[in-house]
Amino acid sequence: MKKYYKLALIFGVLAFVIIACNRDDEGTNAPDLIEPADGAVFNSEPPTFIWGSQPFADGYTIVINDDSSMTGDTIISEDLSDTTYTMSASEFEGLENGTYYWTAAAYDDPADGSARLYYWEEVRSFIVEEPAPFDLDTTYFPFGMDYEWVYEVRRWGHKSWNFNGSDPYEEWDYFDTVSIRITDSVVTAEGWTFTVEGGRFLDVNHYDDKARIRGEKIEIFGWLEIELEPEPTGTSMPGEGLGIVYEEDTLYMGFLFDMYSDEHHNEEWDDFTRRIKGMGVVKQEARYHDWDMRIGMEKSNLSMSEYELLSFSKGNKTVWRR
Repeated sequence: MKKYYKLALIFGVLAFVIIACNRDDEGTNAPDLIEPADGAVFNSEPPTFIWGSQPFADGYTIVINDDSSMTGDTIISEDLSDTTYTMSASEFEGLENGTYYWTAAAYDDPADGSARLYYWEEVRSFIVEEPAPFDLDTTYFPFGMDYEWVYEVRRWGHKSWNFNGSDPYEEWDYFDTVSIRITDSVVTAEGWTFTVEGGRFLDVNHYDDKARIRGEKIEIFGWLEIELEPEPTGTSMPGEGLGIVYEEDTLYMGFLFDMYSDEHHNEEWDDFTRRIKGMGVVKQEARYHDWDMRIGMEKSNLSMSEYELLSFSKGNKTVWRR
């Protein structure tokens, strides 16, 4: 599980003030940063940070932050007697892919008991680029556990019946908030299987709430398989049947089905899903319409729902917000 080990934002501001006030621009007291080089990339092994020693120093401090000004989220802040710091495996796993910043200071504790003096060096960056376990399109479900999507859903429709003069009528229109989560993620030689919990979507298997990536295909609806990067077929809002359009990182999928249609009776389903790679469902719409005008009976059922993504997160980190 990837989690940040963060201090309060106020510490980040305080760290910035300390760095600004105690930076040794002449370089006589601040330790030289040695490794890693500015902009170094780390894929799987945690980095080791090394800086030079100073004979006067009572100790050293290393700070790692997610902002170049060092006022963002503080990931690590440690006082040390040594001039090296190796990030632990759990700390490294707590970092999402991206750019981070680090600096080190030598500090002096005055004998008269006055405030500690820090001598900060330059700020350097390093980049985390952990590869996905397989080179697969993640349009359907990102890899790993603890992903969560929060949606605003609007549901509206009506029911009306008329039997021999009676005319019951019901309508609704309301909003709700739902979320889905990946609670398990298992990889085998055949591919990935994800256990999904929470709000149900049309392309998640309704029988066991699992979504699957097998080989070079994804399994949806519990029975349909399509290529991970399908050639465009049909349209995003097709005629009767399934239509798929894949444009860069976005997959559009529409499904329209007329169960029966004549001059008296019609029943149809109309579904539409838009997904963005790595983010999952961004918008999904579903409509069911049933009307019957046969002699002696009139009925009209209309049920519609629309899901729109509010936020997408992994663990305690918000990846995207509307």
